[in-house]
Amino acid sequence: LYSGTRSHDNAILYYKRSINILREDTDSVSLGSVLFNLGDEYLKIERHDTALQYLEESGGIFQRIDYPLGVAYNQGNMGVAYLGLKRYEAAEQNLVEAIDQLEAFEDYYAISAYLISLAKVYRARGQINNAIFTAERSLGLAREYGLKQEISDASRLLADLYEQRGDTDRALGHYKEYI
Repeated sequence: LYSGTRSHDNAILYYKRSINILREDTDSVSLGSVLFNLGDEYLKIERHDTALQYLEESGGIFQRIDYPLGVAYNQGNMGVAYLGLKRYEAAEQNLVEAIDQLEAFEDYYAISAYLISLAKVYRARGQINNAIFTAERSLGLAREYGLKQEISDASRLLADLYEQRGDTDRALGHYKEYI
């Protein structure tokens, strides 16, 4: 509730309270989920180091209880956190593994979102062609499955990438799709 309304401080407070209660219980699924959600909340406010702490713990729980979808989301979010910390090798590794795992679940929303992050990794490394290819892949999935936010995000990134490459016509086309 609080996360959806961007009341991050309240969301963090209640996630932490829940964790304290769940640590006394034997419900690993709930504890892992709340730890993951708290890590995600810290990603939203760009506290990547703190996000990683919670994601590492939730990832361990998801592995122990054999919850592969949780492991995949966890790896993807860890990749996003590493991207924010400019640890590009770790970001790429986690994002690629997450995308590979999510393909088995046909989770195109998450795949599209993580592809955008992966494209940002390539851009940061100066691999503009890889970044464009990856962002185009994200945009294709987003269009196919009607993922409006990912269409917008991928279009904005592609506009920036094509502008960086000097292709202003393509940059303008993607910018128009972004807005």
